[in-house]
Amino acid sequence: MKKNLLILPILLVSLSGCQNSDFIYYINNFDSNNEAGINIDSLGVNDLLKSGASFVLYTYSDSCVHCQSVSENFSRYAKNTNLTYYKFSPIDTYYQVLVDNYPSYFPSIRSTPKVQLFKDGELLVQINNSRLTDYNLFSSSLNNYTKPSSVYTLSNQDDFVRFLNQNNDFFLLFFNSDDLNNLTNFYSNIFNNINDVEINSLVIDLNKIDLEFEKMFTDFLSNSNLLSNAFFIQQVQDGIKKEEVTFTNDDTSSLLDFIDSIIETRL
Repeated sequence: MKKNLLILPILLVSLSGCQNSDFIYYINNFDSNNEAGINIDSLGVNDLLKSGASFVLYTYSDSCVHCQSVSENFSRYAKNTNLTYYKFSPIDTYYQVLVDNYPSYFPSIRSTPKVQLFKDGELLVQINNSRLTDYNLFSSSLNNYTKPSSVYTLSNQDDFVRFLNQNNDFFLLFFNSDDLNNLTNFYSNIFNNINDVEINSLVIDLNKIDLEFEKMFTDFLSNSNLLSNAFFIQQVQDGIKKEEVTFTNDDTSSLLDFIDSIIETRL
């Protein structure tokens, strides 16, 4: 498992100020440096698409004249909204995998900057380049097609403590973006269900945290098999109360029952 620091034809549109009924829910990035985005390579993009994820992808190049302005706009927007977005430079040796699997999304002739929003693994919209460098047009475009979910992510202990200080109770789950089956289960079976409830959820990508932070979770939860368990954390007067349930990639019914039971006790 990698341990380095923490998815049709292309629709080209010139986005206007009108509201669009079709959008994606994004995971809130709770990292203090969330403006930097999450770096991803061609195989990572391929796995996100295969998993049926909904996500924002920013394709850039260090030699691109306009990418500096777009990068600054992303940083500003993410800082204001907690948007989780992926930064992709199409220069690695595996780019041909994307060309072969998704030629409509990733043509062999590479162009930057490019901002694409994917919903359930299919392209929802590609933002017209004329709207990328002006921040007002850029933010308006993203506002039209994205909404924050009730799901958060983070990748370090300091921000986890900050999250605890701001959330008295929440669901806590783990996934591994380096495992396609686990990633697919998260986006296909789990994300929409935890986003449908009125309790915040914190999801941790074990592929984006270091061993020390992972060990903190195993000690904190007294459980070494984080991927097969979900937890409900409550901060009570005498400490922290934890409830948990075990599930598998093939059967998440126990997880859904667990979520329903927690919600019922709060009604």
